[in-house]
Order: sequence, then C-alpha cells, then structure tokens
Amino acid sequence: MPGGLIHSEDLAEELLIEMKGMVLGYAEQQADCWTFHRPRRLPEHLSNVYRVDAHQAGTPEMMQVLMGSQLGTDGLYVGDLLAGEQALPGVRVFLPPYALSHHLGVFGRTGAGKSNLMMVLLRSVLAHNQKVATGATQGPAASVLAIDPHDEFRFWHSATGGKDGIHGIVKSYSPQEQATLVHPFYYLTGRHLATEGLERRVAFSRADVLPEDLVSISDFSEQQVAFVNQQCAQWGEHWIGRVLMGDTQGPGGFEQGPDFLPGTVSAVQR
Repeated sequence: MPGGLIHSEDLAEELLIEMKGMVLGYAEQQADCWTFHRPRRLPEHLSNVYRVDAHQAGTPEMMQVLMGSQLGTDGLYVGDLLAGEQALPGVRVFLPPYALSHHLGVFGRTGAGKSNLMMVLLRSVLAHNQKVATGATQGPAASVLAIDPHDEFRFWHSATGGKDGIHGIVKSYSPQEQATLVHPFYYLTGRHLATEGLERRVAFSRADVLPEDLVSISDFSEQQVAFVNQQCAQWGEHWIGRVLMGDTQGPGGFEQGPDFLPGTVSAVQR
C-alpha cells in the first residue's frame, strides 16, 4: 500500500470477536408459567458474603428455616450449623439419604477431621435406618460400605476413653434390631477374632488371586508386571506361594523365561 499504511477495513475478514459471559440461571416451565432458577455455583472471587451472628436475636430461627428449605428437616443428621466457632442451637443440618447414591469426596489435610466426618456419617446412617425400622420416619433405608484400612471405625476412640464406634452402636441394639438392621454381619476383617457373630473374619484363597488383581490396586513397574505374569504362567495357581518362598526359577531355571533383577523380585515379594 502507498506509504505502508494498513487500513482496518482491509482486514475485516481477519477480525476476531471475543465474547464473555456467565450463567445467570435457567427457566423451567411449570403448569402454565415459567419459573427462573439461579444456578448452584460457588460465589465469584471477592464477592460479597454474609457472616451469621449467633448472638443476634432471630438468627437461629431464620437459619433453621433456610436450612430446612434447602436440605429438608429429616434424613441423615450430621450436626448443628456452625457460625464461626459456635454452633447455632437448634439449627440441625441433614443430608438427604438419596445423596449416598452418589460418590462423596472428603478432602483435607491431616487432622482436619476427615475420619471424624466419616464416623458421623456412619453413625447417622445407622440412626436413620433405626428410625425407618421403627416407623419414626418415612422413606427408604440408607446403606454405606466403608473400607477401613486402619480399622478405626469399629471401636473408634474407646481405647482412649472416648465413644465406642460401630461396635458400640450395634451392641446397644436389641436382638430384634440387630436381626433387622445389621444381620448377617456389619464388620468384615482379615484379622483373627476371638468370637464370630455379627463380626466375621473373611479370607480368600491365593489360588483365586491373579496378577491383574494386584496390579489394579498397587503401583507395579513394567518389569514387575512382566515378572508376575511370567510366574503365573509358569506355576499357575501356586504362583504366589512360589514367589513368597523365593522359588522363582522353576524346574528349568530361567532357561524357560527371561531373567529378572533381584530388586524386581523382592519388590513383588513385599
């Protein structure tokens, strides 16, 4: 162009338009009218928030009505609503039983109260089911499966003078309630038990364990995966016992398969 000038109208086809927006809500038709619903989302960064004053007159009653309209007034009782460090008296927080049909995640640093929250939920499920069985509340019973690697929910803090865990709750049930609510068992463990009743010891045969079962629950290197697959192919259902005993070469030594480093073998043994 003359003089090196560039006119914007000559670049009209190369212009880009950027549009930004946010979801304000959605409309839903009910009967003959439309109802607008605000979306459930976290507040915008640095948006206005309101601090609940536990000492202000009428606050507990107002919050009780608000919480009841959002979560209901029955279900799994998880505690009273906190205003700062103080609980609002009478403002009970419930979790709808159907919420347990979805995945739940509890995240936090060590000592933040994750295990305590899980114990509260377990206790709430048992209390809810007890009310359903006696007709004190309507609706279906709830169920939950807790995988407890540290075996802490069974007795909870009873060893240090605190409340007993699931064991104490089930023990307080009448024989009829135990048969209705927790039969045939409420606790399975791989540890030895003095007596078995509603608490049972579970065991499985090594012959039923395949390499993919272990690989699916633990981190295995490529060399370790190759080693366990080779051992299973060589020994069949006896492969775990052979690995634990260190008999990893087989009748024909490593001539029937590749050689593996001692570190790989010891890692699989652990």
